[in-house]
Amino acid sequence: MSEAIMTSPTLEIANQGRGAGIRRFARLALIEVRFSYAWLFMPMVVVATIWFFDTFMFVSGRDWSAISSNIAQTFLLVGPAGALWSAFVASREDRSGLSDLTSSLPTRSLPRHLIVIGTPVVGSVMAYAIGAVVITLWYGREATWGGPDWNLIGFGALVVLTCAAIGAAAGRLLPQRFAPFIVSGSLFLYFVMSISIVDFGTSLRGWALLSYPRDRNNFLSPLMTYPPEVAADEPPLIAGVVIGLAALSLALAVLVGSHGRWKTAIPIMVVAMVGFGAAIPMTTITDEDRAVAMAAVHEGPVPVENPPLVCAGEVVTTCLHQVDTRDLDPAAATVDALVGPIAGLPGVPERIEMRADVPSEPGILRGGLAGFNMTPEQLANFLTGEIFFEEGEFGALSPPEQVILAWLIAPVTDIEELWLIAPPETMYREVAPAVIAAWHDEIQTHADRFAALSTVEKHAWLETNWDALRAGELTLEDLP
Repeated sequence: MSEAIMTSPTLEIANQGRGAGIRRFARLALIEVRFSYAWLFMPMVVVATIWFFDTFMFVSGRDWSAISSNIAQTFLLVGPAGALWSAFVASREDRSGLSDLTSSLPTRSLPRHLIVIGTPVVGSVMAYAIGAVVITLWYGREATWGGPDWNLIGFGALVVLTCAAIGAAAGRLLPQRFAPFIVSGSLFLYFVMSISIVDFGTSLRGWALLSYPRDRNNFLSPLMTYPPEVAADEPPLIAGVVIGLAALSLALAVLVGSHGRWKTAIPIMVVAMVGFGAAIPMTTITDEDRAVAMAAVHEGPVPVENPPLVCAGEVVTTCLHQVDTRDLDPAAATVDALVGPIAGLPGVPERIEMRADVPSEPGILRGGLAGFNMTPEQLANFLTGEIFFEEGEFGALSPPEQVILAWLIAPVTDIEELWLIAPPETMYREVAPAVIAAWHDEIQTHADRFAALSTVEKHAWLETNWDALRAGELTLEDLP
């Protein structure tokens, strides 16, 4: 009996009918894909988005938090573009009367409409994903610290999905030719104006969806961190997710309701209203929240203990934070060129660490920098000042010290780039450029004369006179 049921003609026809329905929907989606200009339009949007953010808005950074934030922010352009595409398809369907025509076909109107509109919706999310992959691969080459913030990247995808669904709903309700442009422009203005008008630390900030990736950009050095309380006046990311899902549910309710399926549309709309209601307490920022955040800001960032360091160097060991790995070799080469000729002399460090959690100690120079990103000129100013000044001392270098400094920095930069090389009596005062130029020429002449000595002669003189040189007891006549 069971065998007869399994092989009955009725079941075979039913199975064939289900298979035919699936094939019909697949062909419908394929037709929409093949004959849609959006598959040319959306790649152009992706390219324009990457160019726009790279040129105007991209926040440089070698940690994944900055890259993830920039990926999520691309919904600023991809979202309105997806809404334009979806609204165009939805309004085209209604204007051409295809919705009425399909009511007499075996394929029901709502499933067919959802398949057709689903094509631009899915395509918009795919465009966002392609842009995310490109940014990840291109800028991720410089990332040497942390990992992608998938929550933030996923939030960007949700916003794009919501924008496309809103565009479809608007196109269904307003099947005019200009409706796609109106809804797309409105979404773009909402993103831009909401974050521009609403102040940081206020309850309305949570309703500006662009604020979630932008406010989470970390501009601190990887050597420093704020306590968690500093984010007390920021709405949590889950609030943005709830708002996005609520808006998505509302758009779906409009789409389903426009086909007369109110029994399905009303529960979806209830879910949307519940979502918006739940988002209100999530985004509410109280005076107490602001006070907690302000207190944390006033306390300032605290050093990260035992940061991961990468080291290199032939004469002097140079250690940077792992996030600055790409800068390590040029930084170590600069340090060796600057410090190598005087290595081993009193006060000259044998190891340089860029960290902020412990103070300097004899032989080790430490400095907390906001990400390395230093030019050779900046590094020369940083190192030579630390070497020539005694601990707790700061001021002008003596002329002989400036001569030795000019000799040291010659392989790295020009004498004009060091602010320490100036007439001692004019330090921290505005001086005519001609006076500075004449002083540079004099110091450079003495430095060239010192550089002409043999390596043995230079080292012997430095060993003999180093303490007196750093104490400021020598004059230009004491130089060899």
